[in-house]
Amino acid sequence: MTTDLMGRRCLLLDFDGPICAVFSAITDRTAAVDLAAHLEISLPAEVAASKDPFDVLRYSAQVSPEIAAAANDEFTRIECRAVELASPTDTASDLIREAAESGRTVAVVSNNSVAAINSYLHAHDLSTYVRSVHARTDGDVTRLKPSPYLLQEAMGELSADTSECVFIGDSVTDLEAGHAAEVPTIGLANRPEKVQRFAAHSPAAIITSMVDALQAMRESRP
Repeated sequence: MTTDLMGRRCLLLDFDGPICAVFSAITDRTAAVDLAAHLEISLPAEVAASKDPFDVLRYSAQVSPEIAAAANDEFTRIECRAVELASPTDTASDLIREAAESGRTVAVVSNNSVAAINSYLHAHDLSTYVRSVHARTDGDVTRLKPSPYLLQEAMGELSADTSECVFIGDSVTDLEAGHAAEVPTIGLANRPEKVQRFAAHSPAAIITSMVDALQAMRESRP
């Protein structure tokens, strides 16, 4: 199944997880605390205690468009600092390069900011291999996964239909977005507990490492 999927001409990749660990040096909890402190708004206890900066971003969108825009700007700055020290995911760079060199089209589809993603791709000499980036540009959280919006945007940009695409993501929201966009989605279960969690969402396939994706692509034909 994975080999067949990796033979498709359009490879869509989530960023945080499949390509790198964004918050490996600057932790996600640190990012959440820094973001909340910059906004200077009162947060519900569960949001204040969260280790996920996206929880802070989503809450800010409930306050006002102005607060959401400020949160997005600050979060983007935090992400850009984080990706300078982010740990690359094993074999992800090889996968991107080999996919492009084999005639496939590679795009990034992520809830992270376009600025941070482009910064990472440039720093790791991957920009020329990635056709397009479809990611966060403002404080409108309704377009972020699990919404299918970014996946649909990517397919439109690439003039591709769902039968030509495969998406690799490492979260339940990725799987939900894939289902909503009707794009076959491979779940990257990069922690053991994710295998069972992902299975409940019926992904097209589950892998435990990007090494699996690279091997499957090498065994397939675009």
